[in-house]
Amino acid sequence: MSTNPTSTNPTANTSSGAPAASAPPPGNSKRLGILLLLLVVAIAAMGYDYGVAGPGVAAADQKIHEHVDESNRKSVTESGPVTPADIQKLIASKPTWTDKHPDEQYEVEYYCWRGPLPVINMQKHYLAVVYINNKYSSHYMNEQPPAEALPIDQKPAEITDEVIPPPTSSTERKGGEAKSGDGEGKSEGKLDAGGAPAEGKADAKPESGEKKAD
Repeated sequence: MSTNPTSTNPTANTSSGAPAASAPPPGNSKRLGILLLLLVVAIAAMGYDYGVAGPGVAAADQKIHEHVDESNRKSVTESGPVTPADIQKLIASKPTWTDKHPDEQYEVEYYCWRGPLPVINMQKHYLAVVYINNKYSSHYMNEQPPAEALPIDQKPAEITDEVIPPPTSSTERKGGEAKSGDGEGKSEGKLDAGGAPAEGKADAKPESGEKKAD
């Protein structure tokens, strides 16, 4: 009599009955990869803003300050005016753009430290250098030049036909107050319902033709 052989491997029996682990859907893996990539890009942009652009504009600002101070300490014969070419050579860069105003005889050069990602690198790092008659006047870091730093002609006051009365002196004002006060305290007699002066206010004058009582 023959019998069916049974398996003597317990591991094979248990593994065949357990369900296999399901792999994650491919869509979730792609989304996770995109999020990780954006995170890396954002960290790199912040690193550029605070590690490259910020120190770069601060160093250029310091160089200009030192160069201008040194030039001011020298005499006119030893050192001429600071020109745009001097600034460009000093910071080893051309201006990103120049705002020219030939009518007012001034211009403003902007030197920008821009990040590689315009949308993510939102921090602005730049220098604004003002020149008047092609000579250095002032510069500003991360801010626009104020109005008082620019040679802008102020508009004269408008001339009108309105005549301004001359000022009155204190004595004239006192004299006017005294005249206006002369009439104070005087009041005309009040009339009663019949048109006669009210009692106690004023005596009625006799009409012509009437005799005074004896």
